[in-house]
Amino acid sequence: MGYPMQYATASDIFDEMAALTPSYRGISYARLERGGIQWPCPHSGHPGTAYLHKDNFSHGPGKFNPVVYVPPAELPDAGYPLLLSTGRRYFHYHTGTMTWRTGALEVHYGNEYLEINQVDAAALGITDGDIAQVSSRCGLVKVETRISKVVPQGLVFTSFLFPEVATSTN
Repeated sequence: MGYPMQYATASDIFDEMAALTPSYRGISYARLERGGIQWPCPHSGHPGTAYLHKDNFSHGPGKFNPVVYVPPAELPDAGYPLLLSTGRRYFHYHTGTMTWRTGALEVHYGNEYLEINQVDAAALGITDGDIAQVSSRCGLVKVETRISKVVPQGLVFTSFLFPEVATSTN
């Protein structure tokens, strides 16, 4: 990337981060050696902020509005017996915009997979690592499967991070 990153220690990295981030500016490894500091901590003489918004909110009080329940437009049926939920994965921030470029995270999470409950997998004859065709009334994708004890029966989960498993656009 053309940026000479000649850091000798983690402290050097943090010092640069503090110099560029106003809410960390008063935090240093030397100060942290003496005890924790909560941000924001805008200068070296600042004690840190025990908690944000102690007396008031910066933009007034939060507004809460009740949400009226709207049932799903589609429910499972004989043709489409499972619900698909999409979301994020632990190793990739946001939609991968900041993490795809590192290359290092591919060791932990290099390709997308579909998590499926072990009961549903057994009923469908799916085993760990199989390639499943996930279809809806809008389209289909093929994705590797992983048997999961976390995903409840009747639901499958995959992220929306990998373009080749474009669940959000199909």
